[in-house]
Amino acid sequence: MVVYVVAEDQLSIYVTKFIFNKIFTVNNVDIIEISGRGKGNIKNKLQSYNEASAKCIFYILIDLDNEECAPGMVSKWVDLKRNKGLILRIAVREI
Repeated sequence: MVVYVVAEDQLSIYVTKFIFNKIFTVNNVDIIEISGRGKGNIKNKLQSYNEASAKCIFYILIDLDNEECAPGMVSKWVDLKRNKGLILRIAVREI
C-alpha cells in the first residue's frame, strides 16, 4: 500500500510519518512525502489530490491557524465530492 503524505512543512511530514510507522506494523506500507509548501498551496492543489486519491491514499495535514473550528474549515475547503482515499486532517495546535 502506498500513502502519500502532504503537509505544510517538513516537521509536519516527519510527525505524520512517525505516527504512521507506529500504527502500521507491516512492512508493505510505503510513505511518499509531498511538501505542500504552505496551506495556500495545498488548498490550490486539493482538487488534484482528490482526483489522484481515487486510486491511492492521500493523507493531508494542515494547521488550524486562525480559523475558529476544524469542521468549519473542512467544509470551506472541501466543496467537492471527496474520494474515500482523501484523508484531510487539521492540527488544532500547530506542530
